[in-house]
Amino acid sequence: MRYIFILLFLSLGLSALAQQNIVESLQRNRAGEGTVTIHQDPEITGLIGNIHTGNTTGGEQKMLKARGYRVQVYAGNNSRVARNEANNVATKVKEEFPDMPVYAYFQPPRWLCRVGDFRSIEEADAAMRRLKVPVFLKKYLLFVNKLISPWTNNMEELLHPEWSAEKIEQLKGHYQSILSLLGEDVEREGLLKTPERVAKAMLTLTRGYEQDPHAILLGAKFKEEYSQMVIVKDIDFFSLCEHHMLPFYGKAHVAYIPNGYITGLSKIARVVDVFSHRLQVQERMTLQIKECIQETLNPLGVMVVVEAKHMCMQMRGVEKQNAITTTSDFTGAFNQAKTREEFMNLIRHNR
Repeated sequence: MRYIFILLFLSLGLSALAQQNIVESLQRNRAGEGTVTIHQDPEITGLIGNIHTGNTTGGEQKMLKARGYRVQVYAGNNSRVARNEANNVATKVKEEFPDMPVYAYFQPPRWLCRVGDFRSIEEADAAMRRLKVPVFLKKYLLFVNKLISPWTNNMEELLHPEWSAEKIEQLKGHYQSILSLLGEDVEREGLLKTPERVAKAMLTLTRGYEQDPHAILLGAKFKEEYSQMVIVKDIDFFSLCEHHMLPFYGKAHVAYIPNGYITGLSKIARVVDVFSHRLQVQERMTLQIKECIQETLNPLGVMVVVEAKHMCMQMRGVEKQNAITTTSDFTGAFNQAKTREEFMNLIRHNR
């Protein structure tokens, strides 16, 4: 057992040290000229923060020059094994972060996997922090957890910062009482861990209370002289109705017309994610998404359309399975009927 805990300590220490080295490299290169490639793999720390000035003629330099910053999550040698590993890492990153572009390719003499087309080092830094847990810490935790189980509790909680041990204990007690009031035996095998599971699920489903949507938009705010409509449509979401605490789910469509500044496209989806991970009514969620974008980016106009099915109407009450609720809200340029009509036509395209 002693050796197992030593292994855990060393694994976590190496992961933290690698992260510290990378952050320091980012800080050193923050004012540098040219394009910086941010490397995430601790095995190639000598390459962290290299500056590509564009003087070389390699294809990668041109690509990086055009697209900006990337986070490197894997680097191997020139072998079939390294190629397979690069592709496997790319697949895992795509599963964990479907919103991030992922590239696995051969750049002599190495096979590489790099993530993102970030337009600022701050955005790349934020992505690097998101990648840290699944790519490094999660690997160590799952490996160690297999070794020491069943002597210790599952380390899953370390990957969920919204899971407060104190809140989980309090919620567990309440859910045990609820199950008892419903006539269930809370001591039977199938229900022993149910209160804890439900507590964790509720903390995850309401994690939006701990997140700042304005900060998300500001983290990828760029000056750009583009003044036409930007649309992110078909954003899937799940939320909880505050009246019955049953799910409602559907798609959000968001458009804004920049006024000197744009934001990263994924940030629009993240704003939807933040507000949907709270107890909500669809009308208020629509309003909050619109106001957040308007207040943070100050665009010429914002329009949000949300389409959803509500399980409080499907499972109980009127029990109408196919009813869809549509809400919309808009500001600025979208007060003109022609602008709203253009937006509606674009989100209906290819349906």
